[in-house]
Amino acid sequence: MTEFIALQYNVFVVFLYVGVGLGFLYDIIRCFRRLIKHNIFFVSIEDICFWMMSAIVVLHEIQIYNNGELRIYILLSGILGFIVYHYTISCVFVWTISYILLLVKKTVKKLKKMLKKQVKEGRIILSVRRNR
Repeated sequence: MTEFIALQYNVFVVFLYVGVGLGFLYDIIRCFRRLIKHNIFFVSIEDICFWMMSAIVVLHEIQIYNNGELRIYILLSGILGFIVYHYTISCVFVWTISYILLLVKKTVKKLKKMLKKQVKEGRIILSVRRNR
């Protein structure tokens, strides 16, 4: 009996990690959305793809760790992992990554603008080699 309980405990812990992983993946999508503005159509497509992939991951992990038997504690542990991640690390992660990506985006814009100005002023000459 204790071996069975230990197995269930291990499955519970695995699905806590699965929930955290899915939360992390969704935060990456959120950072991408902050970097590049989307309309509602593309947000919906991204969400549908995320949930389809999440379902595949969860079903795959259930098949591997619990021989395909769906139990309520498995789903609850995945949801718990997602919620714990969301209310602890998520806001700091999204803010930090979004800030870094926006700084990179602004820097690239400035460099592009400076390069364009240099080309326009003739300081950088872009020439095509002519065959004589």
